[in-house]
Amino acid sequence: MTHWTPRLPSPSAPWCSGFLAATLVAGCGPKAEGDDGTGGTGGPCGEIGAVRVEADRTCRCMDDGWLCAPSTESDGELASFPVGHFVRVLFVVDPSPGMATVQQKMARAGAALLTALGERGLAFAATVLSADAGSVGDACPAPNDPGRPAFTSCRARLDAFAPGPDTGVDPAAACTDVCSLDVLPEAVDPLDGSPLPGVVAYADPQQVQDAADRLACALPLGNTGCPLAQPVAALDAFAKDPPTLWTAGMATDLVVFVGDGPDCSAQDPSIFDVAGSKVFFEDPNATEATDAVCWNAGVACEGDPTGYDDCLPQDYDATGAPTDDRDAAVLTSLASPASLILDWKAIATDVGYVFTAVVGGFDPSDPDADPAFAKGADPGFVAEHGIDPGCTADQVAATPPVRIRAFADAVSLEANPGVEGPLQVSACGDDAETRLALLAERADEARTRCGIQPCVFDADPDAPGVQPICHVELLSGTDRMALPPCDDDGGVPAGQVACVRYLPAEACGAGFPFAYRVEVAPDALETLHPGAVVIVPRCVWGTIDPATNACDPRTPADGPP
Repeated sequence: MTHWTPRLPSPSAPWCSGFLAATLVAGCGPKAEGDDGTGGTGGPCGEIGAVRVEADRTCRCMDDGWLCAPSTESDGELASFPVGHFVRVLFVVDPSPGMATVQQKMARAGAALLTALGERGLAFAATVLSADAGSVGDACPAPNDPGRPAFTSCRARLDAFAPGPDTGVDPAAACTDVCSLDVLPEAVDPLDGSPLPGVVAYADPQQVQDAADRLACALPLGNTGCPLAQPVAALDAFAKDPPTLWTAGMATDLVVFVGDGPDCSAQDPSIFDVAGSKVFFEDPNATEATDAVCWNAGVACEGDPTGYDDCLPQDYDATGAPTDDRDAAVLTSLASPASLILDWKAIATDVGYVFTAVVGGFDPSDPDADPAFAKGADPGFVAEHGIDPGCTADQVAATPPVRIRAFADAVSLEANPGVEGPLQVSACGDDAETRLALLAERADEARTRCGIQPCVFDADPDAPGVQPICHVELLSGTDRMALPPCDDDGGVPAGQVACVRYLPAEACGAGFPFAYRVEVAPDALETLHPGAVVIVPRCVWGTIDPATNACDPRTPADGPP
């Protein structure tokens, strides 16, 4: 598996030869040939500022004629990045006792996320995965097919909802209040036409609503599953043998972990054996393993237990001693997540972005803050979970998700270094719909790429920002097409599948001359290959004074700076 990161151009790289570096700015001669209105070397070209897009170049009418950026033809590797219009969403959901109310909240929040993706013109697929991965041995019955999507309507399995402190009078209401579908239609993988255990929808409003309704029915898994949730092991099993759609590169992945307790993914299931040493049991007289075993076997805290300074993932061996040996760790080691992720065929695929979210014991008034850690305020809860709750609400009590948050952070960073850490959502809050929809913003922003060379010719220096002259091409399957600029009113020009919009440098932060994004026409989403890419464009350079190394963005260069 290859993890994609932007590659900076070498200052000494040959100009327009060999491999195309992953840079946004390069030019092979500023002027077009001819004087017939399609080019010119000083001749008239019509309306100043007009843009002409041809198969192999894009030109802009300047005072002294057409100024053109040529195609990115290369005899070597072709640098590219995903269009970003295709998003895969995976929910890893804890089915344990206590989770009914949280699942009901997430059914609404998940539907809101899909709606937000659709509103942004993003095509998506979504599916649900149970956090029961069968890694805890005899402590729970093993699932029939761990790592397989659990995409069925909750109305078809109401017996999975049982009375408890996480339910009201009607336990099944966690399903029936959010779901009206008895059966979820079978979706089809757009890559190969095979059945897909998930939802596939494009930017048609009706399809988006249908998908949101189906996801709301799939997310409530019930509260009668294994009480020892194993989200790390579940995602690992899924990613090693995923559905076909999740193996394709060049997509944006959103992974949402939903739970109220610690991660129990185990390498040594004997730690849960009540007839064993009980090294990690909070109560040595306990007759069954609880979340406390998982907390004690995977977390180390510093400071006063009435208000710990911090709690972090820690590997322990079977004797209860800290260990640096990954193989000796009783829980799946998070000391070096890359070692785990390298075996995956999904999520962190060749080219694309991964954004994660964790729903758990965060402060509902400030979910972005680090969770508070304490032990002893509620002895009964500690005996069950190993730590005080990070948050409580009506029918919800959730522990701080130490291992899951660290793992979610690693999943994002391994795929695309420098991205934001996991989005934190409080299992106790009432804003899950608003919070989770923020992932749609991140997926949307991933469609923006930034200029990484400071000296770009500005076709209109009197206007705010940089107006570059660039040739942008879209590669969809075997079809390669030049993209025109987007209309000023925000739309894709009539008859085009996509367009390019230039944004001010502020879209990327300091140090970038400009940003751009490719916008796809809604009616073209079903015809574009899900792995469609934008070939990194060529642009016209500005001139650099060799004596001072200063950039002149008002004068086009005759060669590379």
